[in-house]
Amino acid sequence: MKAAKAGEASDRRGVPIYPGDLLRSPHFRERVRGRLVQRWLYHVACENDDGTLQLVPTAWLNPTHLRMGGSCPVWPRTVADAEVIHGYGPGEILDFRDRQRVAKAGPNQRGQAVA
Repeated sequence: MKAAKAGEASDRRGVPIYPGDLLRSPHFRERVRGRLVQRWLYHVACENDDGTLQLVPTAWLNPTHLRMGGSCPVWPRTVADAEVIHGYGPGEILDFRDRQRVAKAGPNQRGQAVA
């Protein structure tokens, strides 16, 4: 299985992922004052020299931060729980919400565009 290229992988809502997108994925849950609180990880989708996408932790964008943790290639199951929360493009599309959604593929079908 190869790592996904721009537009090949999609988030849990079916939004295609392109370079520059900000993704939010669940990290862990904890109890705070008796309530269960979800904690999140934030990553930026970057394009490698070979055209594949890589998720880079947003903490890496701060030049003074020690590079703890790592980046990972974008595999379809890597982003199954993630969601795009900010992004532009491709082309003339100004907002990620305007991208054509892709239906999640079942075991015997390919992803089909959703209106």
